[in-house]
Amino acid sequence: MNYFNYFTEIEDEFVKRRGSHLLVSPLDWSLMEMWKQRGIPLHIVLRGINDSFDGYDTRASRGRKVNSLFYCQQEVESLFLEYCDSRVGSESAPGEEGQAANGAANGNGAASPVFTRVAIIDHLRERLEMIRRLADRHIAVEALKETFERVTLRLEQIIEDVQTALPLSPEDLETDLTMIEEVILDGLKDG
Repeated sequence: MNYFNYFTEIEDEFVKRRGSHLLVSPLDWSLMEMWKQRGIPLHIVLRGINDSFDGYDTRASRGRKVNSLFYCQQEVESLFLEYCDSRVGSESAPGEEGQAANGAANGNGAASPVFTRVAIIDHLRERLEMIRRLADRHIAVEALKETFERVTLRLEQIIEDVQTALPLSPEDLETDLTMIEEVILDGLKDG
């Protein structure tokens, strides 16, 4: 993902969730710069923004609005720590897919998941190829071209994370895919 897209994706999501058309402040840009330098993946930042606003929306806000991206900082940091923890030792779990594919129980005595990691990755790769074909077909429409580029980059990052994260969180995966769906729908409206 290029440098500029990281910032614009975060800004778009924050502005959308805030419900105000004001753009982010220079301090917010410095926070985004810090996240980029630390290597926090875009989908983790976007999930943190959404989780922060979901929590904010459930409280009585008394007419107050979130005015800064710093409101989301703790949630982004927390999700990034979980993300880093999930990647520890991911290379040393080669039998996970084999056990799940055979229907064997895991070490806790619990049944294997219905969808194996391999099946999820294969499904996501198929969808990625479909999006690439759509992008090739609609290359003349600038809004759709940009939308498909954004979605392709996000989906590639999610596939990488599914491959390497030790505990796979279906809820987080669903959240990320829902955000991608919203980007596609917005792009189709604009295109």
